Amino acid sequence: MKALAKFEAVAAIVSFALIFVCGLLGQVALRAGADQKTVETLVKCAILLCFFIFGMSSIGLMLHIFIGLQIRIGNGALPMVRFLADHETGVTLASWISVARNPHRSALHVERRGRPANADRRRKGPVGGRHRNDARRRQAALETGKGGDPHIVVLNIGITPRKIPKPELEAFQRGRQEQLLADGWMPGHYLAKSEETVRLLSGKRTAGDGRYWANGNTLLIFEINRMDEEKRGEPPGSGEYILYIHLRPKGGDPDLVFERSAWAK
Repeated sequence: MKALAKFEAVAAIVSFALIFVCGLLGQVALRAGADQKTVETLVKCAILLCFFIFGMSSIGLMLHIFIGLQIRIGNGALPMVRFLADHETGVTLASWISVARNPHRSALHVERRGRPANADRRRKGPVGGRHRNDARRRQAALETGKGGDPHIVVLNIGITPRKIPKPELEAFQRGRQEQLLADGWMPGHYLAKSEETVRLLSGKRTAGDGRYWANGNTLLIFEINRMDEEKRGEPPGSGEYILYIHLRPKGGDPDLVFERSAWAK
C-alpha cells in the first residue's frame, strides 16, 4: 500500500471514530453544567470537521481499492487502469482540489444519462478543437453508459502537475506524444472530405493531427485548457494552461483515420 493510501486509511478511521467521541464528550459537558447552546455549537463544528476529513480520505481510498480490484481480476493491463495506477496520487490531489474549490459539487462527476455534462461545449467534426476558459474546471470526471449502465465509458483528467505557460505545455505534450508512439499508440486525424472543408481548414487536408491517439479499442484525446483570463493585446503564448486527456472507446468516432502520418516527431 502506498504511503498516501496508508495515511488516508488512518485519517479515515480516526476521524470516523472521533465523530462518536465528539458526541459523547458533548453529553459529558452538558452533565457537568456547561452552557447547552455553546456545547451544541462546538459539537456540531467538531463533527462536521471530522466528517470532512473522513470524506476527503475516502476519495483516495476508494480510488486505491478500485485500482487494486481491477488489477486482481486481471484488468491491470487496460490503459485506463494503468494510467490510474501510475497517477494515483495526482488523481487524488486533483479530486481534493476540486472538492475544496467546489464544496457543493462532487469531485468526481458521474453523468449517467450517456451524455457528457459539458457536451454543449464540444465541437464535432473535422474543424478545429474547442477552447475553454474556465479556471474552476480543474478536476477529474467520469462518464458512464446509457440507460443506467455503470461501466465507465469516458475518463477526463488534467495531467500537467500545475498551471504552466503555453511553450512549456507544448513541450510537455510533445513528450507525452513521443511516449505514446513508443508504447505502440497510433496517431489519428480527420480527413477533409470536400474542397469546402479544405477552405475552412485554411488549405489543410487534415485536422486534429497529434491530438487523437488509439491503442486497441481505446481512444486518447489531448485537450489544452487555459486557466486564466485572456487579456486584450497580450503577446502570443501568454497565459497559464493545463493539459487534459480524454479516454474513451475508439469506435465512438468513425470519421477518425489512424495512420503514422497523423503526427510528425
